[in-house]
Amino acid sequence: MSFSVKTKGEQDKNRPDFVKISLVIFKTGYTRVYKVLPITGLWKNWDKEIQSFIPKTADANINNALLSDTLGQYIQQINLWERQGKNW
Repeated sequence: MSFSVKTKGEQDKNRPDFVKISLVIFKTGYTRVYKVLPITGLWKNWDKEIQSFIPKTADANINNALLSDTLGQYIQQINLWERQGKNW
């Protein structure tokens, strides 16, 4: 099976100055699953093209590291389940 885990940032409807970041988890043959992350920052500091915070802006290094770590943890867990043959 093939799968993907990606980040997606959108302007928060309740707090328009902030970005709401979700993980989009997809597995072939299944519906996409969205999981909102507790990582936030200013919308003006979010780069929609690369789906991360613009380097050299406030808290960009910390937030991008958190995003990367979270993404890595999900990918690692899914890879484990795939090796074990679990239907996740």
